[in-house]
Amino acid sequence: MFRKLFALLMILVMLISAAGCGADKSSENKPAEGSAKEQAHQSTQQATTQEEKDDDKKPIEFSVLINHPWYWIDSFGGRPVDDKITELTGVKLNVTRSADYNQLPVMMASKDLPDFIYTDDKIEELSTPEMSYAWSDLIEQYAPDFKLDPLEIKLNMAPDGKVYTVKNLYQTEEQAKDPHMLPSIGSPGLIIRKDILEKLGNPSISSLEDYENVLEQVKQKFPDMVPLTICMAQDKITYFYSLFGAESAGSRMFIKDGKVYNFLRDPGIKEGLKYVNKLYRKGYIPKESLIYNYEQWEGNVNSGKVFSWVFSVGGVAGFNANFKQMGLDAEAGLVTKLLKPGAKFINDGVGWCGFFITKNNKDPERAIKFVQFLKSEEGQRLTCWGVEGIHYTMGSDGYPDLTPKMNEIIKDYTKMVQTEGMSAWNFTISQYYEALWAYESQSPEVIETLTSVKDATVYKPEYYFLTPPPGSDEIAIRDKITEMYKNEYLKLIVAASEAEFDAGYDDMLKKANDLGLEQLEKWMTDKLPEVMERLK
Repeated sequence: MFRKLFALLMILVMLISAAGCGADKSSENKPAEGSAKEQAHQSTQQATTQEEKDDDKKPIEFSVLINHPWYWIDSFGGRPVDDKITELTGVKLNVTRSADYNQLPVMMASKDLPDFIYTDDKIEELSTPEMSYAWSDLIEQYAPDFKLDPLEIKLNMAPDGKVYTVKNLYQTEEQAKDPHMLPSIGSPGLIIRKDILEKLGNPSISSLEDYENVLEQVKQKFPDMVPLTICMAQDKITYFYSLFGAESAGSRMFIKDGKVYNFLRDPGIKEGLKYVNKLYRKGYIPKESLIYNYEQWEGNVNSGKVFSWVFSVGGVAGFNANFKQMGLDAEAGLVTKLLKPGAKFINDGVGWCGFFITKNNKDPERAIKFVQFLKSEEGQRLTCWGVEGIHYTMGSDGYPDLTPKMNEIIKDYTKMVQTEGMSAWNFTISQYYEALWAYESQSPEVIETLTSVKDATVYKPEYYFLTPPPGSDEIAIRDKITEMYKNEYLKLIVAASEAEFDAGYDDMLKKANDLGLEQLEKWMTDKLPEVMERLK
């Protein structure tokens, strides 16, 4: 306010001075009538605009809950990307990483919420005026130049017609056609020990039969080595579901002949699970590994005593860095081709996590402008690609080129996030920006593997909108069925015979029916025409 008054006083002095001197000048040199007022108005506007810009960068600290117990970091600042964010926005973050997945529901129940919440859970419950500010309202009030894509609005609109968040890691089917646009490096893949494969004479692994033959050789020639372990803690068993053509591996539903069915009826789910049971019965998967938490599972792999494992495609470099750090003569690599014809990966096309401005936010105006920065081209390049000139430069082809320093840093993804800050703050990142960066940062085998996944990907955004609303009988049924499946599928994996597996799967379907499976499927099927109309 002081700066505004000062600017107005200075303008007034200039006008008086100009009026006093004007009598001695010829009329042809006099300014046009009204121009002094216009100048005064423009100067006032400039002073106001500059003050607003300065206010937008005043230091402020927001609290944020990252609702991922596995998240790489739990602090902000001291990293190149973190510090650049603060330099450009004035924002610092006070980070809380959830201890478990029960923490957020407890906070919501007590309304003891931070300024921001980043989560892939409780999206619908947070998309209400009781819990969160609507982005759409705050944009209209404080940031009218912040434009959301019409398709983003359509895909993220809450039942009340407002947009409370836009989920990150979203891509359109059209964007996917870009040759540098690959699926997420978080896609599940099959990783093997290349050094062990070499000791076996480098036998081919181009089919499931080939893979089983190699596992048997490992079992016979390296009896102290685990042939296969699956990261069950991160649900990477879906890799096998996808190999067997399941449409419901991630969405938990599929459509056939105009009807919507629960994932337990998907033949690909049953056949994928049966195949894992087959590998277990052959002695390739240790029983105890099926109940490892992530840290136990990772420690097992890092010990060097595992031949193959199912994990995120982008995790290969990290495992190799761990082997090197531990002084192990070991090398991990990817099986780049899908091992079964008809494999299918589903992209529901609506993104992953939401970034919510809660009703406890101390400064909603600064909050929405921070979101605007994160979603801008500058913000997305910074949070995903890093600091230009340090981590990347822009190539003449319009794609980022990693610097020599970055080419070394990227070899250990987790360490990169923890030391440089890339990917840590991808709260609103588009899948497009991540994919362009991932393409440049990955090895040829990662690119080849993700290309195989891309070629087998089918877009089904309708699946997301067929999820029943919170509080409904149908969502309760779905959750009960999913929980029952989690209790039963481990029993199926360790079934003693194929016959026992089939009987157990039939029993699981019966339990699902008792829980209300047909009611759930009828609700989804009745909803389908409305959803397809929305997505036109």
